[in-house]
Amino acid sequence: MSQSVQGASAHTIFSPSLDQSTVSHLRVTVEQFVRRTQTYAEMFVICGTLGFSIVISSPHLRDFAPGDLLIAEYPKGNNPLNTSFSAIYPADMKPKPKEDKTMTGIIVAQDSQTVTMTSLEMVEFINGQRGEDEPELLHKNFLAKVPEVLGKRSAEFLADLPDSYGRPRKGYRFPKREACLMAMSYSYELQAAVFDKMTELEKQLAGKQQMPAIPKTLPEALRLAADLAEQKQIVEYQRDEAVRTKAMIGSRREATAMARASAAVREVNKLREELGRNRHHATITAVEQVTRQKFPRNAYVALRRWCKDHGTRPMEVDDERYGKVKAWPAGAWLDVHGIDLSRLFAPATVTHIDSRRHAC
Repeated sequence: MSQSVQGASAHTIFSPSLDQSTVSHLRVTVEQFVRRTQTYAEMFVICGTLGFSIVISSPHLRDFAPGDLLIAEYPKGNNPLNTSFSAIYPADMKPKPKEDKTMTGIIVAQDSQTVTMTSLEMVEFINGQRGEDEPELLHKNFLAKVPEVLGKRSAEFLADLPDSYGRPRKGYRFPKREACLMAMSYSYELQAAVFDKMTELEKQLAGKQQMPAIPKTLPEALRLAADLAEQKQIVEYQRDEAVRTKAMIGSRREATAMARASAAVREVNKLREELGRNRHHATITAVEQVTRQKFPRNAYVALRRWCKDHGTRPMEVDDERYGKVKAWPAGAWLDVHGIDLSRLFAPATVTHIDSRRHAC
């Protein structure tokens, strides 16, 4: 997955493309900017914990400063590992779709036909709506209320769900009707919000084909890189297999193809291991493993409160053992537990690579 120096095939522009439907985006942070001439410059940028160089060519070349958060645009459908950027501009210039901040992340599509909500997701949402002076709703108390509201039918919706550490626990997965009934038992406002959001997602599932996700965070960028690596691995293996069948190539060619596939798998696994263990975000499990310190079961509460106070949110990352877990910001770890993630993980995860190496 090597690539040439990244720059624009034509002159770079410094504002969003007029037709946003034709481009994809990558968020990067400037580490170093060097102007070579009036129309040519080089800069080194970071995407999460991966770094790479970008060449900029433009008759109206502008300067960027270290620490600037930028959006780099590239043609939609292209591989960001080896394509050129056509536009580079400050992140606050990127057109953003309207977001529903009251229900973000608590609804999941169980399959292509049904939209559901889990009891853990509902408890998290209810607590997110409560003030600091209101008591926190415990999952066990919510579970006790389910049979009171849904009666004997509550057993139909039982499900094994991961707790905050990813361990399986008893829970429920509600269809739309039952989710609304449970929400209404707390407030009509909550019931209305649940109904509206689930109706919206039902329309999305029954309507147009979903657009490809735009990488906005480190986990999304790493997942995109991992998926592209897997696709490349499959294409290369199928190509080599077809050539082997038609031309009766020898065992050496087949062994080479298999070795290449294995290397791609290792690279995919390495990318996925970066999730939840870096100088910017970390899961409770990751910090426990490195520090050999065991946190209490409710350690996430103080971290979550810090995120709410600072107007930010933890990332959800994939975990092979537990499914989805939360990775908390470095600021939260430092302020709440006095743990500096930049010292804890930087030597093992920050890898500076040049333009001849693959980027995120």
